[in-house]
Amino acid sequence: MPEPKWLILTALAMEGRAITQAFGVRLADGAGPTLLPAAGLGRLWVIGPRAARLSDEMIAGHSRIILAGLAGALDPALNIGDVIVDSADDGQWANLPFLWRAIHSSDHLVATAAEKRRLFEQTGAAAVDMESAIVRRRAAAVGAAVLSIRAIGDRAEESLPPDLVDWIDPMGRARAGSVAAGIARRPWGIGRALRLARHSRCACKALGMAVRRVISA
Repeated sequence: MPEPKWLILTALAMEGRAITQAFGVRLADGAGPTLLPAAGLGRLWVIGPRAARLSDEMIAGHSRIILAGLAGALDPALNIGDVIVDSADDGQWANLPFLWRAIHSSDHLVATAAEKRRLFEQTGAAAVDMESAIVRRRAAAVGAAVLSIRAIGDRAEESLPPDLVDWIDPMGRARAGSVAAGIARRPWGIGRALRLARHSRCACKALGMAVRRVISA
């Protein structure tokens, strides 16, 4: 069986579900990959926050990789659901109908509006994630090009729950107990958590449509 044309990586299960739903399939249960339709068009892996599950075996044999997911806006002009793309090999994707902007890769959750503002001033990047640098480093080792596709899930002026990363397990799935405990410790943050969930759903829908547009071209 030939190798699928695309390798798609997401940090979170909800991101993976949004992409597979855009192709009319279900995200695979467990730790295995999901095959997208149309004669092996693509293979999708959920690699967890900070690419904790990424392995050389996942990327072996692939020359083009899409890292897809949500991102926090650093640029105040960006809104929920806006899609931006970034790649060191932009010549391969020069005609994509999306906004080309730099995405900063952080080694920790950038949770506060103040830190977002500082990063925007220091880097000029439009958005921030926690996986791009890791994925690009591993891909470069095997000569693969990486296209980052990010949909904005929180605006530059919005702060996130500081323990948000603890709400996600290594498989990129929500830990219901951790979410409940976090809200119990800070009940005044219920509104923020509900807003984040609503924004994430909106951004995930835009993400799924964007990935489908790229790999179906």
